Amino acid sequence: MFLAALACPPLTAVADEKATAEINQLVETFKSSIVTKDGPRLESLFLPEHSSWYWAYDQATFDAQRAKKPMATRYVYEANSYKTFTQFVGSTTHAVEEKFSNVRIQADGAVGSVYFDYVFLLDGKATNHGNET
Repeated sequence: MFLAALACPPLTAVADEKATAEINQLVETFKSSIVTKDGPRLESLFLPEHSSWYWAYDQATFDAQRAKKPMATRYVYEANSYKTFTQFVGSTTHAVEEKFSNVRIQADGAVGSVYFDYVFLLDGKATNHGNET
């Protein structure tokens, strides 16, 4: 009986594996929606009531922004910016892709998160990079 208990993973481990697989599938859907330019599918991945984007410029980009606009801020908040992004993806004539690296998933069966580095490509050229959660 003791050996059987050792052979079975704890229920939380099974739940974590399932949640991790679900998050991986979500990431793949996000990536493929960009490549196939499926704006509505991409938009369906966001929670409309709570989808605000925040970003921060690295020092070099911030300095360049300040040179152009002295009142520029390093941290930017934009409500509903996912809509602008999904509409762009769905209507652009350019090839678009977002490549991910250093993907880290945490899940406990009830709550999960994913964090990764990304590079956004427009016609094969990097136009944006950073981290996403």
